[in-house]
Amino acid sequence: MQIKYWVLVNKMEFKSLNLEEQLPPSPENIRMENVREYYSSEKKQRNRPDMRRMRQLIQSGYSGVARNIMEYWIENNPSDGAILELIVTTNDDSISPSRYIEWCRSLLDLNPENEIALGGLVYHMGRADMNSPLGDEIGKLSSLYPDNAFGRKARLQRHMTKSEYNEALDECDALIQRDPKNKFALRQRPIILTKMGDFKSAAEYWTVWLDSGHASLDDKMASGRVYYNCKQYNKCISLMNEILDSYSNREAVLDLLVRSNYSLKNWAKCNSWCKELLSINSQSFEGQKYMRLTRTRIGSRLSISMEGQDEEPVEYVSYPGLKLWFNHF
Repeated sequence: MQIKYWVLVNKMEFKSLNLEEQLPPSPENIRMENVREYYSSEKKQRNRPDMRRMRQLIQSGYSGVARNIMEYWIENNPSDGAILELIVTTNDDSISPSRYIEWCRSLLDLNPENEIALGGLVYHMGRADMNSPLGDEIGKLSSLYPDNAFGRKARLQRHMTKSEYNEALDECDALIQRDPKNKFALRQRPIILTKMGDFKSAAEYWTVWLDSGHASLDDKMASGRVYYNCKQYNKCISLMNEILDSYSNREAVLDLLVRSNYSLKNWAKCNSWCKELLSINSQSFEGQKYMRLTRTRIGSRLSISMEGQDEEPVEYVSYPGLKLWFNHF
């Protein structure tokens, strides 16, 4: 369909112009022909990428640009070990692990004992959940390069799966010694100590992880439980107040607030949190229990309980003018 436009040329003189052309029958066919022409044409020979410039691009945050340049060279030239090593080290998690695995295997074809290729293969096969052949790769990497970070991380995860916490802690310490800012190891250390029941040490290292600024809401909840278990109630309360409105399980947060405030003998606050907890779950055992315990302590009744016990106090009504035996002292 053609559309005509009338254009004013001189004063009252108009001229008819056709500003549109009819679309081709199938634009897709033109696209396919263009693609076919591109791939069948002779490519312009490019020089080998300057490795120094590629490293500068990666360090400046332009790893994607560097990777595209090196990938083009790899596709159109014989395998180059130095370029393959550099492209494997970019470790961009937005790129499919299968592509990295292929680059690692190409590198291993050139050198079966290449550390970068073995480490990258273990890491990216873990990303792709390819667990079946992973054991052989971890074993080979560990035997050839026992201090490799990817190998230690994989061994740590395997020890955790088998509940071998002492061995996992050793791997964790080795990772941190090599890289004090290793986020994976800094997070795993308090988790391992928590599973070992060493709450005092776990609380110390949970604090280190929280101070790093990388802790998730689940991490904060886990650290709050550890703070409570090692009787650091004020830290627990502060952390639970911080995540109360954002954590998915509000009842679990309230439970820790109730128990921590009771342990600090903040009867009124504990009672207030009990009410909120029971408004969410009226059958909450902790809510009902501590509601009874705190109600007798903040009310007008005399309550008698054993020191350090959680049993419900025995209540006695206090009448005006009534004197008990200890009032005479």
